[in-house]
Amino acid sequence: MNKDFWIKFLYVTHIPVTIFWFALFVVPTSIWPYRMDFQFWYALWLVGGQVTWGVLMFRKLQSICPMTTVMQLLRGYDLKDKRNYEHGFIAEFFEDMRFPISRKGTSILLNVSFVIIVLQLAGSLSIKVGS
Repeated sequence: MNKDFWIKFLYVTHIPVTIFWFALFVVPTSIWPYRMDFQFWYALWLVGGQVTWGVLMFRKLQSICPMTTVMQLLRGYDLKDKRNYEHGFIAEFFEDMRFPISRKGTSILLNVSFVIIVLQLAGSLSIKVGS
């Protein structure tokens, strides 16, 4: 299998991971009572893993996806190249859809959604404790 196959594979693999992140917001807890707990741990696993990767590989306290790093390496960018650690899949995906969003814009979107996840869970816990 050639390099292009693996680049496309990693690109496509990002799609369900990203869609799942946002799709969980619309699943009612009446259908899935532990959805908020799951969503919190899913988000923490993703964000925590990416921040850990950023610190260990790039010495930067920022969320850097390991799959994107591999994808960029396959594209020929050196590990120290800015295009490796300042590149984001969501920004690339929207650019491919002819709706450009900056890496900073996607970082804000993900950080805000993570805060919402945490606040939802905190609110859910306070309701459980208060009942």
